[in-house]
Amino acid sequence: MTSDPDLISSVNVMELLGGIDHNMVTFVIHHQREIADNVREVREYSKANYDKIRSELANIDLDVLLVGSADE
Repeated sequence: MTSDPDLISSVNVMELLGGIDHNMVTFVIHHQREIADNVREVREYSKANYDKIRSELANIDLDVLLVGSADE
């Protein structure tokens, strides 16, 4: 099963599986794992107030806001 002798322990050969010539095997795997905190913000766009967004955008004077070159 493995070349690492400390990875698996408590190996037991159990009774025959379903009356055929295969036996069940149980064992304990010693493996550490890191649990990542995958909290991610998900926006619910269906609940947005699009009328308010349109109203706010309509009140922005782009000629005043977009002055100068792209480098500036």
